[in-house]
Amino acid sequence: MPNGTDFVIEDGVLRKYAGPGGDVAIPRGVTAIRHHAFACCDRLTGVMIPEGVTEIGEDAFVYCKALTAASIPGSVARIGKGAFEGCVSLQRITIPAGVAEIGDAAFHDCAALKSVTIAEGVTDIGEGAFEGCAALEEMVIPSSVTRLGDAALEGCRSLSRVAVAAGNRAYRSVDDVIFSADGRTLAACAWKTGAYAVPPGVTRIGRRAFYGCRALTGVAICDDVTEIGEGAFGFCTALTDVTIPGSVKRIGRAAFFGCDDLKRVTIENGAEEIGDRAFWGCKRLVRASLPESVVRIGAQAFCDCWKLPQIALPDRVARIGRRTFENCWEMKAVTLPERIEAIDEEAFRSCYSLRHVRIPAGATRIGHGAFTGCAGLSGVELPASLTQIDAEAFRNCAALTGLSLPEGLTAIGDGAFRKCEGLTDVTIPESVAKIGRGAFDDCAGLTVATVTDAVIDFSAFSGCRSLEAFVVSPASRRYSAVDGVVFSKNGHRLIAYPPGRSRDRYDIPETVTEVADSAFAGAPVGLVFVHGRVTCFPETAEGDPYVASGNAAFISRLGRPVYLGPPEELSNKNRRRAIEGFLFALEAGTPEIEPWREDYIDCIRREYAVWEKKAWRNGTLLRLMIDRRMLRPETANNMRRKWVSSGREDMALLLSDYIASAGE
Repeated sequence: MPNGTDFVIEDGVLRKYAGPGGDVAIPRGVTAIRHHAFACCDRLTGVMIPEGVTEIGEDAFVYCKALTAASIPGSVARIGKGAFEGCVSLQRITIPAGVAEIGDAAFHDCAALKSVTIAEGVTDIGEGAFEGCAALEEMVIPSSVTRLGDAALEGCRSLSRVAVAAGNRAYRSVDDVIFSADGRTLAACAWKTGAYAVPPGVTRIGRRAFYGCRALTGVAICDDVTEIGEGAFGFCTALTDVTIPGSVKRIGRAAFFGCDDLKRVTIENGAEEIGDRAFWGCKRLVRASLPESVVRIGAQAFCDCWKLPQIALPDRVARIGRRTFENCWEMKAVTLPERIEAIDEEAFRSCYSLRHVRIPAGATRIGHGAFTGCAGLSGVELPASLTQIDAEAFRNCAALTGLSLPEGLTAIGDGAFRKCEGLTDVTIPESVAKIGRGAFDDCAGLTVATVTDAVIDFSAFSGCRSLEAFVVSPASRRYSAVDGVVFSKNGHRLIAYPPGRSRDRYDIPETVTEVADSAFAGAPVGLVFVHGRVTCFPETAEGDPYVASGNAAFISRLGRPVYLGPPEELSNKNRRRAIEGFLFALEAGTPEIEPWREDYIDCIRREYAVWEKKAWRNGTLLRLMIDRRMLRPETANNMRRKWVSSGREDMALLLSDYIASAGE
């Protein structure tokens, strides 16, 4: 470190400042300040940059929150991106004539910056260069500037005057509004209050031109405007009514994003595109008139428009974009265009008040979560053209009662109708090739499900606590049904047991040699099913099959079968799982376990170290170990302390008695 311990300088580049802060003079001979050289130096209050420095790197002084003054010499040619960003105490700055470029966000969020002087010679002012400079009162753009970046003056809420110096060939200013030199683009403005009329001749309102003008109460857009740029009126929270003339072909992304008080929007005929997020977060919007000329409505265009009661979509729109109307809580009706081909992901998610939807003929897909959470949706008409209902498309549509799935439908996604508690019956068309997991999970009112030849993961009906029977079409080539239970066509494979059937025991028919994975998913806890010839029962913790002979039994526990047969017939992997099932059956008082009770107790004795640890949280196991005097006294004493501290006096007393008897 040739220049003292406060600076790390290599080949004329100041790479890092490591000093105590205060007012700092950078040593002579430095030619560049590297990116992040002073970043987050909280104690730096002032900096003097010497002649000879040509560049201030990206984020060089970022978040130096105590910095109040910075001296920039005429030798500097470039101020990098974010160089002074977040210097919230910086009050004034002079940009000398030698500087050609002020980088993007160079003085972003310098909240105390009140005075900025930009000398002639500067050519480029980057995007967001002075964004968020809330104290800035005046800005004069030199005649040398050829590019003023988008949002350069955004959020400067004290900015009452903005002007372009005479002779500038790229820009001009009128009434504190900056335009392109030809007057066709409205680029930026001072902090506007009241109403503003866009003057004739303007064809484009630039990106974020009025963004954050929270006191702007009205805007009259002239008939020459053809495009409203991205974020042009974003967060103009005092706007209440907007009419967009027919000359406007494109309303840009987030053009009116976050206009909280906007109540009415009239888009005249001629507009073709409403961009992504165009009206997102217009929470008080109660009327949006869309003309027939519109061909595209972007993703999230009306998302979070809480008060919007209804919408009629133009006939030329072929697709409803992702999350377009999500969280339009008070929307009661929507008219979809006849040309619609698809409804994308979460398009109407959480439109709680929506009552009925007709999907027009021609639509082929309803996207992931398209109507999720539409709690008031009681009816939906699906066209014959529909081939795909994606995952969670109608999840939590609790009021949905009528559902007619069309022939031609080929796929129903995971959880597509999960928790549609009003559904009472459903018929799966023969055309369906696949039904995903949990497609009808927790449809509490579903009593009958009719299936044909669809490839079904029958866990699709898990949690349907009223479903007492499956019905299989006689024409099915894949399935058969006996007493509401689904089997393979030849009867050798048990495929699905109805989860809502309230019985204590089910005897698997002698014809069955295999039980399918998830066959008893959702079956009542404690249901015992007994078999004679089944040789493969696939549900285990490790995915290995149970292989058993003779009249072994199983008991349903949280939708999974737990083995109740002799433990010696199991692999080591499955034996511990079976012991847990034995404990569950013991607690439930299941008589089928009795022939092998002592065999399981012997297994626990042989693996005492394993099961002693489990006894800390399994009361049934603990009582068994006490009853058979397996528990070591020192372990019992430690357990007693735990139960005392947790307030379980019954368990603590049981252990105290055991310890006392062990000492006798």
